[in-house]
Amino acid sequence: MKTITMRELLHHSADVLRVVERGGTVRLTKRGRPVARLIPEPQPVPRKVEWPDIVARTKSYCGDAVLTDEDMKRMKDEEERDFS
Repeated sequence: MKTITMRELLHHSADVLRVVERGGTVRLTKRGRPVARLIPEPQPVPRKVEWPDIVARTKSYCGDAVLTDEDMKRMKDEEERDFS
């Protein structure tokens, strides 16, 4: 563990942060006595996201049916009539 004074921190803060970013710990002293410790922030553990299989779900509802442009237009027209 590296030990530095308040004065060194003020004058070399970028260097000190570089040490901490690389995983090091820095003890900070004031007038010869330890007052703080700079430690790296823990990195979040990436979570594995389970995405549903949309294709499989769609096939389970609709089978292998394919909607044509005409089918889509007809369905849209029917919806518009229902709301008017």
